[in-house]
Amino acid sequence: MSTVDLVVKNGRVVTEGGIFHGGVAIDRGKIICVGSDIHLPSADRVIDAKENYVMPGLIDPHTHPGKRDFFTDVRNESLVGAVGGITTMGAIVKSSRMGVGWTDKSPTPVSYRKVFPAMKDELNKVLGIDLYFNFAIVTDEQAREIPLYAKEYGVTSFKFYLGYMGGDAASRKAGLGNFSSRLGLPDGFDDGTVYLGFKKIAETGPPCIAHIHAENMPIVRIFFEEIMKEGRCDLAAWNRRSPPFCEAHHIHSYSYLAKITGCPLYVVHLSTAEGLDEVVKAKNDGVRIVAETGPQWLIIDSHDDPPGSLGKVNPPIRDSRAHEALWWGLKGGHVKCLGTDHVPNLPDQCHGDLLVTPDTEIFKGTGAVGMQTMFPAIFTYGVLGGKISLEELVNSCAANNAKAAGLYPMKGTLSPGADGDVVVMDPKTPKKVDESTIHSKANAFFRGRELRGWPVTTILRGQMVFDGGEITGKPGVGHYLPRTLGTPNLV
Repeated sequence: MSTVDLVVKNGRVVTEGGIFHGGVAIDRGKIICVGSDIHLPSADRVIDAKENYVMPGLIDPHTHPGKRDFFTDVRNESLVGAVGGITTMGAIVKSSRMGVGWTDKSPTPVSYRKVFPAMKDELNKVLGIDLYFNFAIVTDEQAREIPLYAKEYGVTSFKFYLGYMGGDAASRKAGLGNFSSRLGLPDGFDDGTVYLGFKKIAETGPPCIAHIHAENMPIVRIFFEEIMKEGRCDLAAWNRRSPPFCEAHHIHSYSYLAKITGCPLYVVHLSTAEGLDEVVKAKNDGVRIVAETGPQWLIIDSHDDPPGSLGKVNPPIRDSRAHEALWWGLKGGHVKCLGTDHVPNLPDQCHGDLLVTPDTEIFKGTGAVGMQTMFPAIFTYGVLGGKISLEELVNSCAANNAKAAGLYPMKGTLSPGADGDVVVMDPKTPKKVDESTIHSKANAFFRGRELRGWPVTTILRGQMVFDGGEITGKPGVGHYLPRTLGTPNLV
């Protein structure tokens, strides 16, 4: 075999089926060989993995650029994602946020036809890793256009913000202030929009899938009133204001809607044992359903400080009972995907002890950046903690996420023909989560904690984008990833 561009050797290669000693060969951006070192070809450049783990590039299916200027967020957060071994990010966006700066005002949602083409032309100039889109569907017009978005733009996943359908009138009652506006959502959409969207997704076919934020906010407002009367604003109170049955209720109701429309369903940021029960029931009832959870809902307790009041997210951080159920679900394959809900909130937008600020009536939540700590957190508490195997973790962060997004086998696997996305991970050296390890300026979970399992090298299509503790990738090295109708997905 002639010389190839890059070989990573002398590693412990983690595949979907097991772990073996060897490496990976990449040429012209694609993996051409995976095997023992003696079977790897000669290369223009060789990386010695030094017995560290060699894994497929990780995929974060749940990120939210657009809290500030959209392109600023994409540039900054995609570059720092490589620090955590992320080579592909799934960006959840609203049409009203594409290319528009952050605002508290309720923007007018428009058809993605009016904003996506121009935005896409600029996107590839700023991407530090690869990206695919998950469009938020908040109007009947957008729901009707789902087949067009899939065929013309390659967007096949669609987010429904079930908790905020009532708009600001309902979110204020739930103690969120003008939160729907801050999210870039209109002042209300309803189950008719959701039904229409589900129907169009089913008609369009795979890999199209509906993502849902399951959290019944009209019920949440009752509990929020109680904790406000008590003068509570701590993290445990934020958990109490959104009881687990509010998540379970939405999963139960919209699983039924998914069943009668034939729409595949993806439950984002699953946080409770009760919600997991409904996922299992729906699957047993024939619903094509996938569940995702994230490190903060698997690891952080609502009494932990840090994060304390800086951990106010939706859905809330829960407790050890929820942790045990979610680890069980991850181990048993009932929860197949891991994502971060990565929200680049700067400190001046989110810090503070109040739940709702009197001046702006905006929920003082935090959101948090998580792409840099997703793998180290789950490796430390899950793999080293004996809850899941390394192969199961890699499947949940790579192969399953790629399959759910309709990107497999181009992404998520170390297989010949796949994109040359590779991560070399050090399982031994501990690092504390602080300003030296977190490259984003936004708030971060797990600060103050010592984690293992940090990437030492991240490779995107054969190009090093993170190496030796430094971001080596440049804006523009990443690509927008359109998906192709007919590609199988995870359900």
